[in-house]
Amino acid sequence: MDTRQTVDTQLAFPRTRIAAWLVDSVVTLGLGIVFGGLGWLAGTGYWLLRDGLFNGQSIGKRLMRLRVIVASDGHSCTFGESAVRNVLWVIPVMNAVTALTGLYYLLHDSQGHHWGDRLARSTVVVDATEYGKITYSQDG
Repeated sequence: MDTRQTVDTQLAFPRTRIAAWLVDSVVTLGLGIVFGGLGWLAGTGYWLLRDGLFNGQSIGKRLMRLRVIVASDGHSCTFGESAVRNVLWVIPVMNAVTALTGLYYLLHDSQGHHWGDRLARSTVVVDATEYGKITYSQDG
């Protein structure tokens, strides 16, 4: 039985992922300003769940035309997978370590996977409407 599914994708370029991250950072800061004392809660909630929005796209990824997919079968990232993917970003001190090591892996890993991608088994791709095909297998 063939368990593979073909998904139209192209891996995201690091500079585009960084631009999307910067947009999401501005959104998070904006939530902090708008919600005042509860801003940290709104910002943390956004940061955890952001990649489950818009069918696997945070606001930054949507603007940069990127999408988070789960490598096992190519489905768009869900809110639960987004929380797993982004949990290290909201833990004090770990967020600094995640930023530094994540940037290293983003630039040096052939698939551009940072810690969150490894935890959630996800991949960031160019929004899949115009590009070539990558086949993911559930067998490994």
